[in-house]
Amino acid sequence: MAYVSSAPVMDDFVRDNTVGGLGRGAGIEWAEQVGNLGDTAVVKGRAAAVLVSANGSSAMVKSLTLNNDVEVAATVLNPSTSVNSDFSLFLCVEGATNAARTGYELRLDGFGPYKMAIYKYTAGTAAQLATANMTFDPASGDRLVFVRRGIGLYGYLVRGPRGAEQIVTTTDAAYTSGSVGLGVAGVARLTDFRFGDATPDPLAPTTSLLDTFVRADETPIGGNWVSPAYTPNPTDYLYLVSNTLRARGNSFQRCCSIWDRDVFGYNQEAWATIGNVNLVNGLTVGFAMRVNGTGASRRWQSNRFSLTTPGNTMTSGTGFGGSEVFSTNSTFRTNNSPTPVVAPAVGDQFCCRMLGTTAYMLWRPILEGEWKILWTDRTTTRDYEESANGGYNRFFPDGLNYKIGMTMEMPSAAIPSVDIGISQFGGGTIPDKGVQLHYPALG
Repeated sequence: MAYVSSAPVMDDFVRDNTVGGLGRGAGIEWAEQVGNLGDTAVVKGRAAAVLVSANGSSAMVKSLTLNNDVEVAATVLNPSTSVNSDFSLFLCVEGATNAARTGYELRLDGFGPYKMAIYKYTAGTAAQLATANMTFDPASGDRLVFVRRGIGLYGYLVRGPRGAEQIVTTTDAAYTSGSVGLGVAGVARLTDFRFGDATPDPLAPTTSLLDTFVRADETPIGGNWVSPAYTPNPTDYLYLVSNTLRARGNSFQRCCSIWDRDVFGYNQEAWATIGNVNLVNGLTVGFAMRVNGTGASRRWQSNRFSLTTPGNTMTSGTGFGGSEVFSTNSTFRTNNSPTPVVAPAVGDQFCCRMLGTTAYMLWRPILEGEWKILWTDRTTTRDYEESANGGYNRFFPDGLNYKIGMTMEMPSAAIPSVDIGISQFGGGTIPDKGVQLHYPALG
């Protein structure tokens, strides 16, 4: 899925070079907003550029007010890390001049290593809302995309066959309507400018709902679930109470149950919805992915997130699970994820997605309505298996069918747990192509 794939190109800039503005595109007219040193955005070489390469400028679409969730995109040309090369897109813009501008800007900053940032304008003054360092450099032909859904603001780069990669996200509710536009600085150029209603969230799970837990209590959970007895204490398990899946066990013991009815492919996802929240001490919740084998030979790739208070912080990680592994030689790497804007709440959703050797942890706060990437891991499980077990494909070869499951780790000796409950569980096989996920180095 590509962003604004159904929206027409509003300006491809295929016209003579200009010296006094961008002029008209296909059905739109540009209103110039003079930039640095009195410079203006112009058409140069069939692209939007700045008249003098040492400067920067921007232009907004004239007589346009968009009130719905919206996205704007343009194709990047001439990126550079050695000279100034900035690309910008604007949403919810009001004001006829730079000094009067309000709205949001997504900026791909190319002076030095690339980074992507979101800015908020108030009476012409920009304040940075979020930034992310990039682990790769954009190339000519990549598409820069800026999306607003609800109070969520999201920056993406569509990298040819790699698909859309989410780079930076934040939230802000100050502006809900206005025009769209673009900006360039230095040697940067943009073409194929387009905008339209926001497309469906490309990070949302596409697999089926498997269990709503709406039935009589089960201790431990039964039906289509099996519970491997791999923890040191056999009384630790997941159970069903008040239509939510919860953990019952001793302090810091991992409880696990496997969805046993179906098998899925090598590339798979699992997702869950929070149905009860009482984060007194926090709780680690995760997914067992690519589950194979039975009894003592059962293995899975474990991907989890931890919710802790105070501060509503999250930690995500990935590791290698199984009846023999967690208690003896398990390996697990964690990473501090961005602190959520809001506390975890009933209706929030989490997802683990396995594509090849990469694991992705995603979160959808119900108050924001957009999926965002918490963390990715491309090396831990693979490296562990190669060094400890004689090869990556020993336990998780491609081409086989695998199951999925849920894991929880108790924060305290509370029996039963009242900290968190899961009200929905879903998952299945996902394609190995389409939207790719990316989150750069956090910082």
